[in-house]
Amino acid sequence: MSQVKRYYVEKKPAYAIPAKELAQEIKDYLAIEDVTSVRELIRYDVENVSEETLEKAKVTVFSEPPVDDIYEGDFPREEGDKVFSVEYLPGQFDQRADSAEQCVQLLNESEEPVIRSATTYVLSGQISEKDFDRIKSYCINPVDSRETDETLPETLIVEYEDPEDVRIFSNFTDLDKENLKKLYDSLGLAMTFKDFRHIQKYYKKEEGRDPSMTEIRVLDTYWSDHCRHTTFLTTVDRITFDDPVIERTYRDYLAEREKLGRTKPVNLMDMATLAVRCLKKEGKLDGLDESEEINACTVKITVERDGKKEPWLLLFKNETH
Repeated sequence: MSQVKRYYVEKKPAYAIPAKELAQEIKDYLAIEDVTSVRELIRYDVENVSEETLEKAKVTVFSEPPVDDIYEGDFPREEGDKVFSVEYLPGQFDQRADSAEQCVQLLNESEEPVIRSATTYVLSGQISEKDFDRIKSYCINPVDSRETDETLPETLIVEYEDPEDVRIFSNFTDLDKENLKKLYDSLGLAMTFKDFRHIQKYYKKEEGRDPSMTEIRVLDTYWSDHCRHTTFLTTVDRITFDDPVIERTYRDYLAEREKLGRTKPVNLMDMATLAVRCLKKEGKLDGLDESEEINACTVKITVERDGKKEPWLLLFKNETH
């Protein structure tokens, strides 16, 4: 029951829309004309599931017989086809595998399945190694995914060692500038050394203790450009244009700034919000709810619920956390 089984699920040709779309993107975006066909298969590695439950799961959980073909162990391919598979990085949530585990448990609640999934791509045609690498780079987002080999693992169960105690930076608040800089260099932080010294002063004066590794890493994350919008607020003092349409748009922006009497430095945030400032001055944003939040727009609206009208705030928030 603990043996790992592998299944490949492929949409039948009439329903293989994602594969056809990828083939078109390879031609349109990558300008690779040598790819004659693309196949996309979902790979499931399954452990801790009985044969009886697997037989049910093959046609109810992993595939839909009217639209899918399912292969056990391996799948048919033409000689010369190029194949690669993509899986999530360790720690990334694999929603497809998680859903499959839950559905298999519905078939037999006494079993505790372990499932991993990957996406396998099959490319046909006279494709050079250089173009093959370009296609892989296009399909693999290194932020959350990686290429995986075709070897069937002996087990899917991962044994994790107990983590060590969180490191405390002893004497952090008393380090001189030279030793603080050595520590800063060893951590590979996104913040500047000036920021790091500011944190040292904070912990010495406000906290009266040394920080932990976790605290420094969390602070470093929230010191990032995205969270502080430093790029958007950076002064733009010189711009060149290749597109005359964009240049005219920028000139219009400068003209509207002058009308509004804006004296603050030009930056991307000002460019993004100037149109709203213009509408507000023209009296067209009576419902705007103003706040100190710089990445959100809130509008006052009235919503009718159960026959009663209630004042609501409609929030448009630009966040990607």
